[in-house]
Amino acid sequence: MDRNDIRHIADLLLEARSDGRRAQLPEREVIKDEEGAYAVQDAVVRSLGTIGGWKVGAASPEATPLCAPLPRSSIRQGRTRMAAGQSRDVAVEAEIAFRIGRDLPPRERPYERQEVEQAIAAAMPAIEIVDSRWQGWPDIPPLLHLADHQANVALICGRETRNWQQLALTRQPVTLTIDGNVVVEQEGGNKAGDLIRLVTWLANHAAARCGGLRQGDVVTTGSCTGVEFASSGSTVMAEFRDLGFADVSLAQTDRI
Repeated sequence: MDRNDIRHIADLLLEARSDGRRAQLPEREVIKDEEGAYAVQDAVVRSLGTIGGWKVGAASPEATPLCAPLPRSSIRQGRTRMAAGQSRDVAVEAEIAFRIGRDLPPRERPYERQEVEQAIAAAMPAIEIVDSRWQGWPDIPPLLHLADHQANVALICGRETRNWQQLALTRQPVTLTIDGNVVVEQEGGNKAGDLIRLVTWLANHAAARCGGLRQGDVVTTGSCTGVEFASSGSTVMAEFRDLGFADVSLAQTDRI
């Protein structure tokens, strides 16, 4: 994928982020592989400011993870009120996120699971707000979806838990409510299974790609509830039995 194609796709996504209108899909298959999608991500995030975290996930315990950097401006902590579009619903997901406690810079040998686990300072409940910048969503070619930071809009994090290693995170009971109505209530639910496998993969991916994970980065590990839709004006809460809750109010404005 050449620089002009990377810049073209990145500009389409940045314009969609700016004006709130979904971009038309390219007429030809511009992105050929994951490397090209990640190059578009990098071009977009450079225009959005400092990286404050990552999203990482996998379709199954055996699948290779996929990821996207998150601009610091898109990550919120505590009770949050944020803009949401008046004309369309947005997707919400309950997730478990981690705070990285020390830098994991590039090095010759890969990071092992135990090293990454020891570098995690805390776990926390989170809500990811998802809304594609492409027309036709959710029926988007996977590489274009990946290039669009996997449709991330924002990540809202609850209170941090430092003794997270004592918790059974993959089997955490979770409840997702919208305007006080329970829409999902279950145990576990993350298709990737082992969350630390995801973070370990990401530590090595980021080390090779962009200087590695950094102290303070937030890493969210994929949906525990699947995708649910909330309309503007709604209040969403994700609650995990041992981690507490995250919540967000979606204010009615012209753009998300």
